[in-house]
Amino acid sequence: MEEQNLPSDTSEEKKPRGKWKKYAAVGAFLFFLIKGLLWLVGIYFGAQIFGC
Repeated sequence: MEEQNLPSDTSEEKKPRGKWKKYAAVGAFLFFLIKGLLWLVGIYFGAQIFGC
């Protein structure tokens, strides 16, 4: 008797990896957004304090 090779569902295998990619992308976006805002706040208050 011949064994049938059933096609594996690749979408199920890629879902966890895709989920982590989405979390990594959102985390990177938030990290750089907050970092940029802190730079702007630091520059603004630095100019206020040092009177540039």
